[in-house]
Amino acid sequence: MARRPKSLEEQISLAVTKRDKAKLLLEECEKEIHSINQQIEDRELNNKGADLSVPLLYTKYSGTN
Repeated sequence: MARRPKSLEEQISLAVTKRDKAKLLLEECEKEIHSINQQIEDRELNNKGADLSVPLLYTKYSGTN
């Protein structure tokens, strides 16, 4: 079965719909990337805090302070 060619109006409508869906998907991806970056940043801060606390505790209780 041969498909009839779509009118220019139909093609434009489909293109606009695809563009709008792509914009929404891009926004979702950007939010997800921001969330992941925030988690990484939080973990790095937590790790730095843990790294700093060990020497401080060691000097506090070892009498080398």
